[in-house]
Amino acid sequence: MRDVGILVWVVLLVIGVIGSMVSSARRQVAAGAQAPRPQRPPAPAATAQQRLAQALQARVQAPASSPRPPQPRPAPPRPVSAPHSEPPAVPPAHRARQRSFFGTRPELVRAVIAAEVLGKPRGLHDEYR
Repeated sequence: MRDVGILVWVVLLVIGVIGSMVSSARRQVAAGAQAPRPQRPPAPAATAQQRLAQALQARVQAPASSPRPPQPRPAPPRPVSAPHSEPPAVPPAHRARQRSFFGTRPELVRAVIAAEVLGKPRGLHDEYR
């Protein structure tokens, strides 16, 4: 029975290693496909359009670049105090967190240590030993 367990373990290990290799190969192929490709030089009509757009932008931005005095910032609005006749706002009701199936982390650590120290229950011991 022990040999079958070892054989199953080795098969699972081989499947995991092969799966990891396939995954890394796919990632490399995907990274290669996303690599920037060299671009062809733009057509002469496209460069003329780009120059025209740049010239228009320069004309629009020229008057806007004239120095203006900085405008003062408006004062922040004053907070309005609540009328004294209303009671203060009640905080939302406390919701209890759903308890984890295994309890808290310290409880889980204590349970694992106890299981290590105490060992298997007598009812689960091999009766043919």
